[in-house]
Amino acid sequence: MRYDLAADFSDQGVPPFRSYPPSRLQRIAITLGHRLPQNYAGQRAAGWIRRIVQATANAPVDVEVLGIRMRLRLNDNSCERRLMVTPHFFEPASLHALGQQFRPGFRFVDVGANVGTYSLLAARAGGNNAKVLAIEPNPGLTKRLRENAALNGLDIIVEQVAASDRNGKVTLRRDSNNLGASTLVANVNVRSQAPPLEVIGAKILDVVGKHGFDRIDAMKLDIEGGEDKALMAFLKEAPKNLWPAFLLIEHNRDVWQWDLEAELVERGWRRLDNGENLMFERS
Repeated sequence: MRYDLAADFSDQGVPPFRSYPPSRLQRIAITLGHRLPQNYAGQRAAGWIRRIVQATANAPVDVEVLGIRMRLRLNDNSCERRLMVTPHFFEPASLHALGQQFRPGFRFVDVGANVGTYSLLAARAGGNNAKVLAIEPNPGLTKRLRENAALNGLDIIVEQVAASDRNGKVTLRRDSNNLGASTLVANVNVRSQAPPLEVIGAKILDVVGKHGFDRIDAMKLDIEGGEDKALMAFLKEAPKNLWPAFLLIEHNRDVWQWDLEAELVERGWRRLDNGENLMFERS
């Protein structure tokens, strides 16, 4: 089995925004996609448009999405295709709930940051005194995240590690059609397998401690089935002043070894009953 090494990837210079304007076909896709209703028919049409966009993608595209500048690659990441074609479909309940937490000096930890959508919004809303930590193991995505931060003039701490319940080398199973679906978890299905990537695994507490966080206003976890192990390791070792006031967790209960909802409620969080992801506030 061939392994790629994360160290083989490096960041390059960032061309200015609008260096990659949408093509005519992409402009049509954006216009049509932004008009789609948020119902079953709209979802079906969106999937069709995104497949066409993916099949014809041969360069990045610069667009403003959710009020932020983004440079999107459409050929290998579902998140980026969704953001370009149908940003209003992109986890609206989760973004709204997180947005209600924003304030100056916001402290945010984004575990499984992908290309940085949540991190960018948090950094922008938190102002000059914000502290945003983005944890993402996939080197292709961390490069894009840094690029998006630069395009917006935002200061985001990017750690190219895989959040885990232990420190050390781990194997990231990658999806060549959707980099955001890459996972450390053996029993999570990866539809279009690319060569696995050896990356550094790290406990969330160690990464947070490295950057001097004294509190966490919100934490998002979206790591394709590894949320339970990474979060439980954090909660077992972190002082209570670092327990997040707000938690947003991708729903992967079918592959979790822990009942996260029960564990969080027992520790004083309250479940918020809305949205496609699990959300909790500390009581």
